[in-house]
Amino acid sequence: MPVLSIQSHVCAGHVGNAAAVPALQALGREPIALNTVAFAHHPGRGPLAGRVTPAEELATLLAALRPLDEFRRCKALLSGYLGRPATAEVVAEAIDSLRAITPQALVVCDPVLGDVDKGLYVDPALPERVGALLVPRADILMPNAFELAILSGRAAPLADIGAILEAARALIGQGPRAVIVTSLPCDNGEIGDLLVTATASWLARGPLIAGVAGIKGTGDLLSALLVGHLLRDAGDPWHPQALPRALALAVAGVRLVLGATAGSGRGEMALVRCLPALASPLAPVPIAPLA
Repeated sequence: MPVLSIQSHVCAGHVGNAAAVPALQALGREPIALNTVAFAHHPGRGPLAGRVTPAEELATLLAALRPLDEFRRCKALLSGYLGRPATAEVVAEAIDSLRAITPQALVVCDPVLGDVDKGLYVDPALPERVGALLVPRADILMPNAFELAILSGRAAPLADIGAILEAARALIGQGPRAVIVTSLPCDNGEIGDLLVTATASWLARGPLIAGVAGIKGTGDLLSALLVGHLLRDAGDPWHPQALPRALALAVAGVRLVLGATAGSGRGEMALVRCLPALASPLAPVPIAPLA
C-alpha cells in the first residue's frame, strides 16, 4: 500500500524522508518519497551543503507520478518540512490529485515551523501558507506546542492544557479531524503526545529518556509510524479506538529507537538497527483519556 511522503532528505542521518521511508517500509508500506530539500545532513551537524528543491521541480515530479500505478494505489499522504512557501502549494495540489482518485485517502501534516527554544526557523511567509493550504486539507495535524500556537493565532507559549485543547479545537474547526500535539512536557519529568478530536482527547506519556537530548528526526519518525500503523491492518482509521491505538504504538516505536540511541553514543537516531523490532508487534505505551 503506497504512501506519498513529501518532506526533507539528508544523505547522512535520519530526519525527514531519511527517517520516514525506512519506518514506513518496516511497517509494510511502500513509500513514494518526494524530497523538498536535499542536504548532506541536518543543520545541527554543521554548515549546510545541498539545496532546497524548487517548487517548480517538485510540481514536475508530481505530474510525472500521477499517472503511475503506485500513485493511483496510494492510500495516504504525509507532509513534513517544506523549505519554501511555494512548496505548500505543491503539497496542496498533491492532496487534491490524490483525493480525486481516492477520496478517503488519509492526509497527515507535520507543519515543521519552529519550536519554543528556537522560535520560528523557516521562511516567515511559510506559516500563513501552511495555515491557508494544508490545515484545511489535513485529516491529522501534528504540531508541537509552538507550532500549534502559531497556526491557531495564539501567543506562544500556550499557558496550560486548557489553552492547548482550545487551540487544537480551533484548528479542528478549520478542517482536520484530529490534532496531535507532540513533545509536551508533563509533570514528574515525563513527556507526552496529546491527541485531540472535536469531542475527546487522550494523552500518551512516558519518562524522558536520558542521553538523547538534541537528537533530531523523532517527530518525522513519529508521524511516519502513525501513518504506518493506521494503514497496517487496512481497517477504518476513524474507528473510535484506531487513532489512540496507532498513536500509542507510534510513540512506543519512537521510544524503542531512542532507547537504542541512548546506548549507542551516536548523535543520530539508531534507526536501522531497530527496524526489525519496529516491524514486529510492539506493546503500545499507556494512553488515557483526559478527564
